[in-house]
Amino acid sequence: MLLSYADQLQNLLKVKSDTLQLPVEELEKKRESMQRSIDFVASGKVDFDAVVKSRVKQLIDKITDQTEQKRRELSHYYYDLLIEEKVQTWAELKKTDADDYFRKIASDILQEFDELKTNLEESVREEFGNILLQYSTLSRSFLSEIITQMKEILGINIEGIISSFDMDVYTSFYFKTDTKYSIPSIRTNMLLKILPDKIVRSIVLKQIYTNCLELINPNSGRIRGDIDYKISESYRKFRYHFDQKLHDLLQSLKNMIEESIRTKSSMHENLGTILKSLRSEQETISKIIEQYSLHEKNSDIIKAQS
Repeated sequence: MLLSYADQLQNLLKVKSDTLQLPVEELEKKRESMQRSIDFVASGKVDFDAVVKSRVKQLIDKITDQTEQKRRELSHYYYDLLIEEKVQTWAELKKTDADDYFRKIASDILQEFDELKTNLEESVREEFGNILLQYSTLSRSFLSEIITQMKEILGINIEGIISSFDMDVYTSFYFKTDTKYSIPSIRTNMLLKILPDKIVRSIVLKQIYTNCLELINPNSGRIRGDIDYKISESYRKFRYHFDQKLHDLLQSLKNMIEESIRTKSSMHENLGTILKSLRSEQETISKIIEQYSLHEKNSDIIKAQS
């Protein structure tokens, strides 16, 4: 980040130095051209935003479909296990007890969702990165005119000043692990001991299935909501910073031209002194970059040795 800011500052100082050495008439033309560039950004960016917003919505819809598919799969699986195949399941359950049997099922359900969340996040990270790459490519496409004009107007290539942005979003995600109803013990519950086995089986297995749904449905929604939020917030942050950075850059360049026009028009300050001060600032920044690079190199050597 330090090197990125230093490079930007070096470029802007060069712009300021170069513009101060141009005639006022030429600076006026450059100011008009710069304003046209700023207006072009404001009008031309809308279409590209719409394209990328559509891609982001498709990604969110895809996550919704995948989580819903997992919810249906688990719901059907445990319906078959606890309702359709109740005889076999009941025989297995009676080897332990209802609570132990359900705890194993609950653990399996949470494991399924944990794997789903991990896979979805990896997939989203890759696809969202592709969306941002497309955004950047499309933006640079419509910015190509800006970049070309900046090079013609100012004599420098500003494309490198447009940097990437942080896409990480923190959320305090957690799985729902509790259920509303407890499972009656078939070994210690006195009422269940006196009821016919078929009735007890129906009561216990239906309650276990109900508890399964209390884990499956909310956790499916939690995963979807968490990832949807990360996608939307990451895109919002990226778009805001990208737009703000571009606007600030163009505005800074425009302000420098205007300041140069005012300085040359008034001539209240000595131009040679100003240029000397700018060169001094550039040398200071160069030294900072050199010192930082040397520090990084020494740090790498120490790490390698250790």
